[in-house]
Amino acid sequence: MNTLFMIRNRKRDGKYFIYVIAIIGAITGVLLFTPPGLIILSLTMTTLSIVVPTWPSMITILVTYVGIATTATVIALILVRKWI
Repeated sequence: MNTLFMIRNRKRDGKYFIYVIAIIGAITGVLLFTPPGLIILSLTMTTLSIVVPTWPSMITILVTYVGIATTATVIALILVRKWI
């Protein structure tokens, strides 16, 4: 009962979306740092190498992918520690 009341209060405060961001960040982090994520990454890189056969663009895409996933994971961890 108390938990439901807390969730209801958080929705009213407009902090409900923080859980959504945290979940998205956690999923992104898990996808990057586990074998399925690496498979997806390698497939993406292979497809892009066929479409755009230049190394600089591949490296840029890899750095961007890792950067986005790491940032999302860090944001998720910060928000989870702050709000729970």
